[in-house]
Amino acid sequence: MQPENHGGELEHLQQFLKRLEAELGAHKYQNWFAQKTRVTLSTDELAFVCGSSYLAGWLQKQYSALVRRIVSELWGGHIRVTWSHDDQFTLLPAKAAAPTAAPRSVARMSQDIESPSKSNSPRRGRELQSFVQGPCNLLAYSGVQQLLRGHGHSLYLYSGVGNGKSHLLDAVSQQIRRDDSRKQVLSLSAEGFSNYFTQALDSRTIASFRQRFRNVDVLVMDDIDFLDGKKGIQEEFLNTLRRLESRQGQLIVAGDRHPNLLTRTSPEIISRLTSGLVCRIESPDVATRRLIVEGLRTTLEVDMANEVVEFVAGRFRENVRELEGAMNTLQNWALASGRRVTPSVAREVLVHLERDCMRVVRLSDVEQAICQTFGLTSEEIRSDKRTRTATQPRMLAMFLARRLTGTAYSEIGQFFGGRNHSTVVSAERRIQDLVSKRSSVRIGTSEWTIEELVESLERQIMVG
Repeated sequence: MQPENHGGELEHLQQFLKRLEAELGAHKYQNWFAQKTRVTLSTDELAFVCGSSYLAGWLQKQYSALVRRIVSELWGGHIRVTWSHDDQFTLLPAKAAAPTAAPRSVARMSQDIESPSKSNSPRRGRELQSFVQGPCNLLAYSGVQQLLRGHGHSLYLYSGVGNGKSHLLDAVSQQIRRDDSRKQVLSLSAEGFSNYFTQALDSRTIASFRQRFRNVDVLVMDDIDFLDGKKGIQEEFLNTLRRLESRQGQLIVAGDRHPNLLTRTSPEIISRLTSGLVCRIESPDVATRRLIVEGLRTTLEVDMANEVVEFVAGRFRENVRELEGAMNTLQNWALASGRRVTPSVAREVLVHLERDCMRVVRLSDVEQAICQTFGLTSEEIRSDKRTRTATQPRMLAMFLARRLTGTAYSEIGQFFGGRNHSTVVSAERRIQDLVSKRSSVRIGTSEWTIEELVESLERQIMVG
């Protein structure tokens, strides 16, 4: 396991790793953690990053209870634990993990500011030519093309996870470098920006940090929602944006929701994010999913019947990563068995994948998503307040709780402030009526249709 150095957190992180190895034993620790995951510790999060979604899911299933217990014993219950994967994560030999190595962000990045000699080495598969276009992403793809032609100064892409935001960011970064090697292009995630800023504060190298981030021609940033609520880092990011504007540079950003739904982000930042093209990427439609699966069949060289392509495209509907996971699973089966993938084989193999990917949604998950979106507390959601700013979020919470958890009306009512069965039924009917009428709701300074808001909240809750 490669611990990341984040200033004063490194000592605590090493303490955790030693406890984990002691609990697991050296053999299991080496087999499943050493050099197979990367871990970071911040003030409120312990994050594990693996090289594949399968490994991340398996480790979470097997060891999350143990990890949470150790975290609770060491630091209490305020540290959350996350498990994720990064396709560009590379396993390093043990000798490469020197404790004195320069700190690096665990965040997903393409390349830092590079010399022209490195600009012709894009990440595998992250080219514009390999991006599958369809009605679901046509506006976003067109926005990228417009920016590459020099039309416009900023582009904001947003969608749920796994629908191609990062692919487009990486591809446009590489294309800009190829088109003009003189341009300074910096591509990273918002978490990476935060990590660099924190490290600069710890090492008293703020001047160097500002020179690095404020002398670029193109800034490409993924997962911008990571900055939501982080006021100190937002101020530094805003200063970076001002400098970028003064240089007439370009800004390309991606997040999981429209910038106006970043309710804890500075209005000055929001105004800059919405000043250019703002493009939504939908979940892929069946025709686009079919093209994606066909492309994966060719790339992975999987021997499968045409009916399997239709089956996978029809069964996995949420995002592109689901399709990739299904195809990787079928490829693995084909390699292990030496046989052709038939429709019956695909159904048998993939049913286990679907079962393992199911997420159990709790009432508290729904409440957390509503509170985060509307800037409310749990107490306000559960209170007897009759103001519109409290009743609308409360009705949405009850509606989503019933829709995503299937919990009894009475139990939902009890959770949200001791309300009765009929109150939840009424809230459910009220939201359904608002959706059918395409009514809108105000969040901050913007109006959103109830339908769009429900869809966005569902994605947040299901992702977790």
